[in-house]
Amino acid sequence: MSRSLKLAAALLLTVLLTACSCSEPEYYERLDQSSASSSGSAASDTVQTAGTTEQTWSAPAPRFQTGTYSMASANSTVQNVAGESGGSYYRSDQEYDYDLAITVAADGSLTCVYTFTRVYWTYEVNDESYVFDTNDRTMYSSDTAMYFDLIGCSFTVAVDASMNVTGISGVSDIISAHPTTASLINEENLLVMAKDVFYALPQTFSYKTSWNLSQSGVDTSFTLMQFKDGQFGADIVGVQQPLPADSHDASTGFTTKYSEIGRLTGTLRMNSDDRGVQSFSYRQTSKGLLVSANETYDFDVVVSSSCKITRKA
Repeated sequence: MSRSLKLAAALLLTVLLTACSCSEPEYYERLDQSSASSSGSAASDTVQTAGTTEQTWSAPAPRFQTGTYSMASANSTVQNVAGESGGSYYRSDQEYDYDLAITVAADGSLTCVYTFTRVYWTYEVNDESYVFDTNDRTMYSSDTAMYFDLIGCSFTVAVDASMNVTGISGVSDIISAHPTTASLINEENLLVMAKDVFYALPQTFSYKTSWNLSQSGVDTSFTLMQFKDGQFGADIVGVQQPLPADSHDASTGFTTKYSEIGRLTGTLRMNSDDRGVQSFSYRQTSKGLLVSANETYDFDVVVSSSCKITRKA
């Protein structure tokens, strides 16, 4: 393995975000300019918008509606490593697309049937790159069959009237029919994805209404900053995380030493008439050193997730 590929491998699984969430570019628009900070977002992510001054609007929190939707769910990891003897660049973008069928019961509880419609990802290490798309059947092989096997498969998430996710079904059926998909999906990671969309909200939305979520041990807060053109906008901010302990990878010979972990930051947008129509995107950064017996490299990592849900019928 070349030095550059070793460096990429040393950071390949460094992911700070907790789950495959929902896809747009790894850009987000911070609504509350006063609370933007270098640890949360770069200056290039800041866009001046209306609605950042004191407001008096108030409206009922949006509700889910019965209907069918499309959802694009994506994660991106970008890693740069640099040192006196060279460096490496690594980027991975993964997107899973679904059709959603939401059925709301009279008591307010609901079920959501997720159907896989597409898997798309790109992988780049320095000058080497690879693109995969289940929409292209010429890419079918024994190595990629697991992705194609997912297409058309469905699982169901149950949500109670208080918007708590109460269960998931159908995942074991997918894995039973296509055993290799067990390396891609399980009930735990699909439930985490569902809980990024289905959760309890305050009954009334107004300027700076806030709520908190905890996913896989990571706490985030949402603060409403804007109500414009029938759409709510909220800033997303994660708690400050402690630096991870140093870790050694025997296969590459490098020890990873973190010097900085930025806060997770992003934006949520939600339709005021149909909560199912929404989008959110967020990112998190980290910096540190890769140290071996003979070499030391600086690294920086940007991990981002995004989601877009649109109504079909």
